[in-house]
Amino acid sequence: MERTLIELAQLFQDLEAVVIRQDVAIQNIEQQGEQVEENVAKANVHIDGAIDSAKAARKKKFWCLLIISKSSCLQQQRLVSSLL
Repeated sequence: MERTLIELAQLFQDLEAVVIRQDVAIQNIEQQGEQVEENVAKANVHIDGAIDSAKAARKKKFWCLLIISKSSCLQQQRLVSSLL
C-alpha cells in the first residue's frame, strides 16, 4: 500500500513537471492567436479600403468611357456636317 502511494505521488510530480514545461508553449500559442486575431482585423480594414477603391475606379472608368464616347459622337457629327 505504501509503495502504491509513493508511486502515485511520483506520478503526480511527473505530471506537474509536464504541465509546467508545457505552460510556456501554451502561453506562446495564446499570444500568437491574439496576434493572428489582430492581423485579421487589420486585413479586413485593408480589404474594405481596397473594395472601396475598386468601386471608385470602376465608376471613374465608366465616366471616362462615357465622356470619350460622347466626344467621339460629337466629332463624327461635326465631320458629317462639314462634308454636307
